Amino acid sequence: IVGMIGYAAMAIRASDEVVLSHNPRFEEVTSQRNIDGTTVFTISDQSLKKNLVDLIEQIKVNPDVVVEDQLDFSGDSYKIALQAIYGTRGVSYYIVSLIPVGDES
Repeated sequence: IVGMIGYAAMAIRASDEVVLSHNPRFEEVTSQRNIDGTTVFTISDQSLKKNLVDLIEQIKVNPDVVVEDQLDFSGDSYKIALQAIYGTRGVSYYIVSLIPVGDES
């Protein structure tokens, strides 16, 4: 799925918050490398980690909405959006997209 998203994106497994996959644009924007297979809590960018943890907590309360925040990378502002993806037994994954501010349409 993240390979089909035109923006920086990654997928997180809901059960243990492990990063399953990210697209090359995600690495370009965040400078995070080799994060597949690691938990959200081990992401080295403290602002990104804090935003993801906060957004995951919000989506757990209301998984039927897209939760959002804003974050800067290298002086550029991005909307960070997190959406729950359901499987057969509830929420299975979270998809995170980083959308440049002003490019939300």
